[in-house]
Amino acid sequence: MNTQYLEYVRQQLIVATADLSGATKGQLVAFAENAQFTATARSRGRKKVADPVTGRMVNPSSPPIPGQQSRAKGSSIALVLPVEYSTASWRRALLSLEEHQKAWLLWNYSENIRFEHQVAITQWAWAEARETFKRLGGIQFRDAERLVASVHEQYTIKDAWLETVEKWLDTPDLMTNDIPRNCEFLRASDVLRDAIGLDPRHIGKREEMRISNVLQNCGYKRETRRVEGKLMKVWRRG
Repeated sequence: MNTQYLEYVRQQLIVATADLSGATKGQLVAFAENAQFTATARSRGRKKVADPVTGRMVNPSSPPIPGQQSRAKGSSIALVLPVEYSTASWRRALLSLEEHQKAWLLWNYSENIRFEHQVAITQWAWAEARETFKRLGGIQFRDAERLVASVHEQYTIKDAWLETVEKWLDTPDLMTNDIPRNCEFLRASDVLRDAIGLDPRHIGKREEMRISNVLQNCGYKRETRRVEGKLMKVWRRG
């Protein structure tokens, strides 16, 4: 099965599982609308006859007669769309699969994100993991932790400032030759000015929140300390 055929199968599944319920009114509704007739008391020219038992005037018993069809309350629509009919075999094949396979395909290609599908996929994945664990005779947890950390790092979206700040923390100051990482504490405004190069007049709440997240990723913790006679928030290495 090559890539071109896989793409063909994906497209057919998307069309076959698409929700087209709004395009038609359904078979029963369409039949009910097309089966409406105009039948009033005078439309068929009914004649009253006397009931020999009660003496009351009643309608005579007679076989059905043709009536005039009315389309005032309905419209003639297709009962089944051609695309629904042509993709019926795909739906039958999809629904005949195992529960976890069906849930995975519906989740990915029909935008059907029902909770039941999540449960089916998760339960199958855990069952497979348990079987693998038993077959391999156990997994070393240290190796598993290193594997999880390496995989997680590949898919983590990092802030563009993080690399710049980490490099600045290990770069000696040109004037004092001090390394910022060895300082007792850091102020967010100093990091934004010296590491990022922002003008202090342009530093707002958004920049402070962003640099706070960066410093946390660098291993710093925020605390309140008195600096130059004033209480302020500073960052200290954890």
